[in-house]
This record gives sequence, structure tokens and C-alpha cells, in this order.
Amino acid sequence: MGRKKSSRLVKVTQHGSRPFAMYYDNPITGKREWRSTESQNRNDALAKAGEWEADIKANRYRPDSNITWADFRELFLEDRLQDAKPKTRAAYICAFNSLERHVKIGRLAELTAERIKHAAGKWREEKLAAETIRSYLRHVRSALNWAHEHEFLRGKVKVATEKRKHGTRRMKGRPITGEEFDRMLAKVAAGLVQANATERTTEATLARLHVKAEPAATAWRRFLQALYLGGLRLGEAASLSWDDERFITVDFSGQRPRLRIEAGQDKSGEERLLPLAPEFAEILAEVPADQRSGRVFRLPGLTGGIVDGLEYVSAVISAIGKAAGVKVRADSGPGGKVKFASAHDLRRAFGARWATRVMPAVLQKMMRHADISTTMKYYADLDAKSVEGVIYGLENKTGGFVDGASSIKPANQS
Repeated sequence: MGRKKSSRLVKVTQHGSRPFAMYYDNPITGKREWRSTESQNRNDALAKAGEWEADIKANRYRPDSNITWADFRELFLEDRLQDAKPKTRAAYICAFNSLERHVKIGRLAELTAERIKHAAGKWREEKLAAETIRSYLRHVRSALNWAHEHEFLRGKVKVATEKRKHGTRRMKGRPITGEEFDRMLAKVAAGLVQANATERTTEATLARLHVKAEPAATAWRRFLQALYLGGLRLGEAASLSWDDERFITVDFSGQRPRLRIEAGQDKSGEERLLPLAPEFAEILAEVPADQRSGRVFRLPGLTGGIVDGLEYVSAVISAIGKAAGVKVRADSGPGGKVKFASAHDLRRAFGARWATRVMPAVLQKMMRHADISTTMKYYADLDAKSVEGVIYGLENKTGGFVDGASSIKPANQS
């Protein structure tokens, strides 16, 4: 007797040690359609084939679009990201380019979870940072979800996430302390010299740089204070203006100075008028009214003129952190990478400091976070010493607590 012919619409097969594949002969198009089961276990493969067959019989099955990956990529970037910020668009392009280095993609439907997993493995071999890999996977997942929503793919592709190792921090740095900030202020001139010197810089040139750095340091110290006390992002602080509405401006029309943010000038994309931290407001109020025009912080370079390049400003602040010896992260092991305080660590310090003073919703407004979960990280990172400072700061001179927090007094008091 001959072998009984299978009555299954969807069949499975395996080539070598590769995962089982399943196929279906479409009676309408006359074409054989293939899918990977993404499993090397026959029972799992048959189960997935059964799910596909059930969809076909219930008329839920729609074949994938034949769109090529190249055409989809162009369509996604032009349609989905037409109103996105340049940084967002650049992040997707970077993720797609990196994916294409390790995975050859003809049609969009060929981009399976297994192939994305292969690319992630290659990224780890390249020793890319875990956060970079997570970012790539997020952007690829977002693009494939959009493809499913617009019926370029019949089902969602499950993109695995890159898990964080136990005990690792989300932040690349940390909030610096007040003592560390004072050290940075004391080393501004030294940082300016470091940022402008190279291994080939002669002793005579170094001496000239030191002479120029001292008078320039005053403006740079004021800028560091604005970052530490105002919580601005580096680009926002560098471009902050008194009167140029192309940038975030300082508004003195009310009782206290505020930030006026026009639509599209920060991550929220909304037009807003926001209060300032009192310490930062004092710095701005010190400037005479007749001098409030143009850029708020004019940073002098050591070769003459006012500095415009944001990369240079960032490099100077990192050099100041290094000159002050303020380490915000040090990888373990021999040759571990050390990260010195940067501009964003000053903003982190602002968030950590105010997290002990105000409710999360208020801090979210002060830091202009679009998502409250970003703000909540500052509360999660509060250490015992910070919390104790708040708790015992409520205690009044008689041993009781203010604002009716408690009527209990120490046992030695009546």
C-alpha cells in the first residue's frame, strides 16, 4: 500500500538543522507560500502550522504584501516619519542601516523574528552598548508594527527585547553632589585648557592658553550654574535668548521670570510658559534690563569670539569634570571605562535635588518630561541619606513635627 496522502492544507518540512518551514499551496494564485515556524521542534512546528491552517479555513488569512524591504523603508520614512524631528528620523535610519549590515532583506516579509535575533547577536559581537542594541530593536519593532497596521504584513513580528543585566543602571551617569559641583567650578579654567590642548601642544602654547582661560572662565562658571540650578538641557541653555523667538526665551512680563517655549522648540512640541527654579531665576534677574538682548549665555572661546558649536561646549564641560576628578561612572575590571561629569549630569543633579522637594507632577513640569515615567526614575533613585534629610527636616525645634504631620513627641517631653 502507498503512503496515505496528508489532508493538511499547511505542511511542514525541514532542511538540515534549520528551523522547520511550513508551506501552503494557494488554490487562487496557484503559488506556494512559505513561512518559517522559527522552531526546530517538530511538535511546535506542527502546532504553528495548525494555527495557520485554522486562519485559512476561517478566511482570516491574508498573504503578505510583496513590497520589497527597500520600498517599505522609503515609504515608512516618508509617510510615518514625515513630521518627525530630525533626531528621530536619524535614529530609525541608523537602526535600519545597522540591521542591513548583518541581514540580507529582499522582501519585507523575509524579515522574521529569527533574522532580527541574528542581527542582535552580531551587534553584541561588535560590543555595542546594551542601550544601543535596545534602541535598534525598539525602532525595528516600531517599523514592523506599522507595517502590520497598514497590512504590509499579515501578522506582528515578535521582536525580542535586549534585557538589562541585574544591577545595571539605566542612566549613563549620575547626579553630581554639591561638593562635586564646587570642585567643577574651581576647575573651569583648567578644563578650558584641556579642551583646547592636544598631545602636540607645546609648553609655550599651554602657557598662553592658561592666560586666556582665566578671563573666559567667569562666563563659563555662570553657564555651569545655569545647568546645575536651572535643569536646562545643554542645547536649550546654549541657545537660550532674551528676545529671539526662534529659541526658548526668558519672559519677564510677570511677577517672576519664566521660560517661554514656542511650539516645536523642545521635545513636547507644545507652546508653553513655564516657571523657573528660584535659584536660576535669581541668576537671570541679576542681568540689568538694558542688557537683556540676544543670547543669555555668551561663551567665549580661547581663540577669540563667542563659541557656537554645541559639540565644543559639551567637550569643555566634560573636560572640566575630568579636571575636577568627578567620576560619574567607572566600569569594573582592568582597563574599565571611566566617565567624568558632563552637562547632562548637571541636569540630573537638578532633578535629584528637586525630587526631595516637590511632587512628581511638579518635577515633570520643571524638567519638561513628556512621560511621567522618566520623572519617576529620580524618585526611584533617591538614597536613604536624601530621604532622611527630608524626613528630619520636618522636625521642629521642640521635637514635634510641623504642618500637623504628627503630634507625637519624644518620651522625655511632656
